[in-house]
Amino acid sequence: MSAVPVDPNRRLAVGDVVSFEIIEDRDPAVLRKVSATGELDISPFGRVRVSGKTTGEAEVAIKVFLEKDYYFTATPRIALDTVNPVAVLKKVLISGEVRSPGPLEIAGGERLTLSEAILRAGNFTQWAKKDKVKLTRGGSQQIYDVRRITAEGRVGEDPVLQDGDRIHVDKNWFNIRGD
Repeated sequence: MSAVPVDPNRRLAVGDVVSFEIIEDRDPAVLRKVSATGELDISPFGRVRVSGKTTGEAEVAIKVFLEKDYYFTATPRIALDTVNPVAVLKKVLISGEVRSPGPLEIAGGERLTLSEAILRAGNFTQWAKKDKVKLTRGGSQQIYDVRRITAEGRVGEDPVLQDGDRIHVDKNWFNIRGD
């Protein structure tokens, strides 16, 4: 009853359900839920912290735990069965001269770029400074020319957004060009 991992690089989160088995036991896989404390119950041996780890990293942590006191050789297998939808939502905040400012939610595995986020927020208002869009990430800020990115198709210059990013579109007090 093993499942195929959704994304081998995805980190396990509270509420995720995994198939768990120890190859040497030859027992069928059992479903286990990552607890509220981020641990996986490895009955009857105890619990191992897996939250924030990939399935491969979790397997290594469980192997070390089991081989410390219980097994000479242990080969644990973990496969992600059900993703906790609340745990994978990421949020980006967009403010300023867009038609619908506010938080944007990004589903797990979804790739959202700066220009796509602006479109999702209803696009620019007529007063937006499209050539000086501010993206703040982790305390540092970068300025992007979204008008150029979209008009010239410069996808390589369109950053992929991450959880917690903040986007701000300043007001252009003089709208000479009318764009």
